[in-house]
Amino acid sequence: LPSPNALQGKILIKCRRSVADGKGSIGRRSKANACSVDRDFILSASTLTLNKIGNLSRTQLSVDDDKSTESTVSNTESISDDEESEDYTFGTGKPKKNLEVSEELSALVNYMKATKFKSFEDSASRNFSNEVISFSEVKGYEMMQKDVTSFINYNKHRCTRIYPRGNRMNSSNYAPQIFWSVGCQLVALNFQTLDTPPMQINLGKFEMNGRSGYLLKPKCMREFGKTFDPLEEGAIENVVTNSVTIQIISGQLLSLSKINTFVEVEMCGIPSDCVRKRYRTKLVENNGINPVYLDADAKPFEFQKVILPEAASVRFVVYEYSNRATFLGHSMIPVVGLRPGYRHIGLKSAMNKPLSMATLFVHIKVTDFVPVIHLAFADALSNPIEYSKATINREALLKRMIEDEEMESYNGGVSNVFEEAKRKNCMPVLSKMAPSPVLERSRSSGAIILKHHRIYSDLTKMLADLPTSSDRKFDFSTPLPSLLLKSYTIQTPTEDMLKANAKYVKLRKKFGKDLENLQSKQAKERLALQKKTNKGDGDIQSSFSRQVDVSTLQKAFACIPRKLSTGSQESHFISRSSSASNETLADSKCQNLTPMEILCSKHWKQQWLLMKNMEIALFDQLMKLVGHSCKVNMQMLNVIYERTVEDSMNALQEKRKMEMENLIQSMGSSNSNVDGRLGKLKRETEERFIKNGVELRKRLESIRASRADEIVSSHDELKRNCIKQFETRMANLQTEYGEKISTGVMPKD
Repeated sequence: LPSPNALQGKILIKCRRSVADGKGSIGRRSKANACSVDRDFILSASTLTLNKIGNLSRTQLSVDDDKSTESTVSNTESISDDEESEDYTFGTGKPKKNLEVSEELSALVNYMKATKFKSFEDSASRNFSNEVISFSEVKGYEMMQKDVTSFINYNKHRCTRIYPRGNRMNSSNYAPQIFWSVGCQLVALNFQTLDTPPMQINLGKFEMNGRSGYLLKPKCMREFGKTFDPLEEGAIENVVTNSVTIQIISGQLLSLSKINTFVEVEMCGIPSDCVRKRYRTKLVENNGINPVYLDADAKPFEFQKVILPEAASVRFVVYEYSNRATFLGHSMIPVVGLRPGYRHIGLKSAMNKPLSMATLFVHIKVTDFVPVIHLAFADALSNPIEYSKATINREALLKRMIEDEEMESYNGGVSNVFEEAKRKNCMPVLSKMAPSPVLERSRSSGAIILKHHRIYSDLTKMLADLPTSSDRKFDFSTPLPSLLLKSYTIQTPTEDMLKANAKYVKLRKKFGKDLENLQSKQAKERLALQKKTNKGDGDIQSSFSRQVDVSTLQKAFACIPRKLSTGSQESHFISRSSSASNETLADSKCQNLTPMEILCSKHWKQQWLLMKNMEIALFDQLMKLVGHSCKVNMQMLNVIYERTVEDSMNALQEKRKMEMENLIQSMGSSNSNVDGRLGKLKRETEERFIKNGVELRKRLESIRASRADEIVSSHDELKRNCIKQFETRMANLQTEYGEKISTGVMPKD
């Protein structure tokens, strides 16, 4: 094939090739008498470039009887000559007669051979790169869903043409970027509807590369041996993921009228990069000349992760809003062509024609994507001087905090600090760093328990007493200390601290609001009944039974959940307390009640059920917080244990090294007897240190296990106290509401 550069400015003709018997067919859309005119037109137009195109190809490809050829181009118009379906005359429902193709026109078809698709395996076995296969958009979607990776590999050395499905009677279009993302070279659209978003995206895409009509696919869609899946959200090999941030500031000369406008920003690319209908500015009313979209509340539009920037484009769309959104102008810019900073972006019409003076004033920021966990490290690399200053300031602040005996909770990420210490093989300097994921999760469901205690404060003071790697001088005459493990203070929260947790407070407020709504509804019911009673309505007496039997109460309490979760200790207490209270209230003595008392009794039952469900839900949340507090304490203990073991092993290693050096110096000159004795002493020293290391690890593990038992026992005691308090509250509810339900006393509104 000739290069795309050689094909610039040439008319590329797609047509069926004449077969041996002289029969063939051309398009199916026009009638027979019109086709002759179209053929003459095509011949007269193509004759101008016949010699030029013919010179580009030295040989003319032979064609089988049932196959045709197609030229290669990226920006194509849809001529729905579906090779896989039978041609029909529009409006008649009858097959159209095959039309003969002129020999001159047939002779132009010499570059590519149209074939029918059988399978990816069959195409790979034949390995012909001069074939082109046409799929309808429906078939293309099926191929993507079936095996998208094989589809991309197929398009690496063969051409694929996609055309709109035949039932698009209004000449609408599909989204072309879907098939661009799998490497299809010819994505045909209905050019009759230029003012639709798919066509605008298509025209904007081919504005690139000097409007030549040819674009180079990204490297991951061209190179063999590389796997690419556009439907996955992971990073692509050898492709730098970008982050794009756009702030829409204002518009200029969008319209001379007083109109309401807003701007939408979209991202077009592979499916994982596409973003639509998410980012839009505020509505600026009665100003089409210089609308300002930036205000104090406006946030920049952030496309945090653009996986394949080469295939992605940013689209700015301006709408006029008057009862409905009306298109005003748009602009499409590739991500790789974005220039950071403050920019004016010219707009184009629905037909992709430049608008004379309409522009958008924006601020653009394009950076490499950095995961959240590496942001601090990336900031340090980008600005090391500022980072070092901040580190010095944090160290000075930390010293003042350690000296302060009234120091509150410490907001550092302990897990991150120790990981950094392991990497650098030195004692960490605790600073106000971003919280670790473990501690961040604890904040969301109970870290307030720890925040008001001095876990981090105590840990900081203990670490401050230990030497750093730069001046670590171990006293080898005494056993290695396990001070950090033994002196670690277990922070067990109280029940009041647990109840101050945000989730617990939110749950209590929710039930409180439900109780207020229920009481308001009940007050209205009592008021309505009281009005009817005052009017002497006799039907009221018949509508209420004067007797409340035990079965009615039993049915009312049968719907109460017996337990909150199966298999847990707290569920046993919930079930037991629920059963006891149900039996007590159900067996309460029934009395002759008036209609108002019956209604009040019903209301008290409803309130009792709500209060009981509230206590059960709050108790369950309390148990979760206790479990989470225990987990956080265990994690903290494990971090301290690992650090202590590491320092102890390093100290033993230094001591062994010093003894070996002293041993070599004491033996003096080297001879056979000395070398033999030295080797024996070295082996004995090694064995002794190995034994000491094993014993030290066992001792530290024993200390860690005992401290872990203390954590578990303290939290078990807290659980028992919570269960006891829960039983007490349930008993009080039973006593309080049991009498009210049996007597039907009037609530105090």
